[in-house]
Amino acid sequence: MNRVTAIGVYLGDGLKHSRNGVPVATGKVAYRSVSRFARLPLVAFGKLAERLASLEHRPVMVGGYLQEYVYEGGRRMQVTVQEVFPVDLLTFKAPLGHPVVDGYARAEVSGLVARPPAAFPGGYVVRVAVRYPQGAVKEGETFVNLIIQEVSLPRPLAQGDRVYAEGAILGRRNDPDVLDILVGRIYFGENAHTGLQVEVA
Repeated sequence: MNRVTAIGVYLGDGLKHSRNGVPVATGKVAYRSVSRFARLPLVAFGKLAERLASLEHRPVMVGGYLQEYVYEGGRRMQVTVQEVFPVDLLTFKAPLGHPVVDGYARAEVSGLVARPPAAFPGGYVVRVAVRYPQGAVKEGETFVNLIIQEVSLPRPLAQGDRVYAEGAILGRRNDPDVLDILVGRIYFGENAHTGLQVEVA
């Protein structure tokens, strides 16, 4: 599973076309979460791109999946849009001057731990390999970073463990194109959905 749901104001970069003539819309969904302003990078193709572009500077609800792109000198993540709807919410001006709403960006992912957890003050980071849809019959593989705040896990996570996690998506302050998932709930075990559940405060 690799699923994202977000509510915010769509700030577009304009409608473009690929070499094959397919409409492409890129931009961000801007919102204010509990404690900070954030912008979630988006991309949409075809009819969805045209629909998204028509909703610029309006509040929207989007659904899609996370995908990481690695390029020379770094990496970035964005949400590939699979559905978009206008919503009726009050907008106001963010400190950077763009319109924004009180919204959120949440993710649900399941996959395998790709690298042993790395500790940092107050918790640790777990890199997980997850699937994403790639056309009608294929699937690709991408990676997401789970930020797990200090909790007492019954056993440490190890490389190859199957996990299912839910949480809020956060862009890093110094690198907004790198997205992490602040985990609120995580399951792990042979069957991650029905295995051991841990609530993260």
